[in-house]
Amino acid sequence: MRGSRGEGRILGKCLMAVSAVCLMTRIASAATLSPESEKLEQLRLAVEARLGRSAELEYLKAFPRTYARFHFVFYGDEQAFGTCCGELYDRHEQHLGLLNRLSAKYPGVVLKIQLDVAVGGRWDADAVSILQLQLIRRAAEQTRQFAEALSAYPRPRLLSIIAFLADMEDHSIYFDYQRAISALSTLGYGSLAEDFVRAREDRQKRHHD
Repeated sequence: MRGSRGEGRILGKCLMAVSAVCLMTRIASAATLSPESEKLEQLRLAVEARLGRSAELEYLKAFPRTYARFHFVFYGDEQAFGTCCGELYDRHEQHLGLLNRLSAKYPGVVLKIQLDVAVGGRWDADAVSILQLQLIRRAAEQTRQFAEALSAYPRPRLLSIIAFLADMEDHSIYFDYQRAISALSTLGYGSLAEDFVRAREDRQKRHHD
């Protein structure tokens, strides 16, 4: 009996110590966030707490609008720390999930964010991959809106966006890309469909070189 109580006290102290370490780790992680990432995370929490339209719009306004800023916010400064797991890396799924949900309410705003981030982008795991898949699905399912928004970009930026979407190693399982090509052709955006086909061919050539 006495032994059980002693073991219980030891276990309790161990659990308290582990909890303290975890808390200190979270605090340290939060303290190392850049102001940009910290602001975005706080705004995410405000939106998740259902604080209304103003919180949603502030979140979208704060969301990174270039590939470089997106990569920094969701991967950290790899050159400085030699790791991809800084900033909001461990919360990238929550942020990309929220962005996707907000697209139902603010389709044009979210699409513009996604397209802006895609300019100059290249495939990467995790956050970049999620955004790429979200954007190509919109191209396949909301094709007219996607095509009109994409066509507003200067030609070099437009081709950069398409190259980003084509940057997938195995196109045999990249079904939404072909769906997007078919939908673009059906809806009269034949020139864009051809751009998608050429981008896929270029990507496949690089894979085999």
